[in-house]
Amino acid sequence: MDEFQIDDDHVRVLSYAVKVRGKGYAVQTGLALERSKALLSSYRRNMLLLAPAMILLAALGGHLMSRRALKPVAALAAEARRITERNLETRLPVPVANDEISDLSCTLNQMLERIDKAFTSVRTLTGNASHELRTPIALMRTEIEVALYRPRATEEYRAILNRLHEGTVRMTSLLESLLSLARADGAAEAVSISAIPVLRLMNQVEQTWTSPMMKLALDFRVVRPDGDPMVLGEPQGIARLLSILLDNASKYTPPGGMVRLRTIIDGPRMVISVNDTGIGIAPEDQVRVFDRYYRVPRVDSEAPAGSGLGLALAKWIAERHGTELTVTSALGGGSCFSFSLRLQPSERAEDLQLTMSMSG
Repeated sequence: MDEFQIDDDHVRVLSYAVKVRGKGYAVQTGLALERSKALLSSYRRNMLLLAPAMILLAALGGHLMSRRALKPVAALAAEARRITERNLETRLPVPVANDEISDLSCTLNQMLERIDKAFTSVRTLTGNASHELRTPIALMRTEIEVALYRPRATEEYRAILNRLHEGTVRMTSLLESLLSLARADGAAEAVSISAIPVLRLMNQVEQTWTSPMMKLALDFRVVRPDGDPMVLGEPQGIARLLSILLDNASKYTPPGGMVRLRTIIDGPRMVISVNDTGIGIAPEDQVRVFDRYYRVPRVDSEAPAGSGLGLALAKWIAERHGTELTVTSALGGGSCFSFSLRLQPSERAEDLQLTMSMSG
């Protein structure tokens, strides 16, 4: 294939040698290239003109489409920047479309809810601690300043130290209650359930509370169950729950009264109750007795000792064990606080059931 120019025309020629009856021939065919070159020149000129415009239009269209697609993300970012520690209750808008943006909004709202609970727990703990500790610390400071004002006898110093020790014990108990309730609000503490020997628990409670009850002139007794059953719970939590109930009973039972810690098996559960012959609780007070900082007024108008956090903490401990702390009381007729725990199935009972099923 050859290409050559004839005058002003470009021609492309294809030559092919053939042989017919012993004679050689040359076959040639040609094609004028002017039209093809004109088309190519026109195409090149059009491409040079249209390509930049197409690229510009594509870039502009992509920018507009990306702006429209990312507009919900920009709105979420702007709303999130307005959320501070002062308005953590604000939530991000969730688009109606069920897409990735709505999933992102829901996830961020869940995170904000967890952060809000944590901040609320910290604020509550700080406010409660400052409110509850201000008075005892002021009293202890006054006690110390009075003791240092002039020299005193040994017995006076001993009495002052005893009062200061009692104050520190009360503040330690208060701080433990506040921290436990703060963990409850923040759901930051998991329950470790294990088998608890009921008789061992009752013996420990009896040893701990017999002496304080005697000092208050109260008849304290523990009614134990038959056998040696096991209940499922957190040993420290159940011991603290019982301690709160017994402390509450000792505060509101006059000298000469009676306090009973009873355990009764009721089907697959064990009911544990603390009964007293104290001043009782009026019906209008029973609905608030588990509220934080609420203390039942005494008949003699004497302010009860304590912070008003004990029963609230006891209720939380019971709820962590999947049970409910209930109260039955009558004004002037004593009170009964009770809850139940699930019994651990005994191996002997399981073996007996297996034997009966095999024999049947």
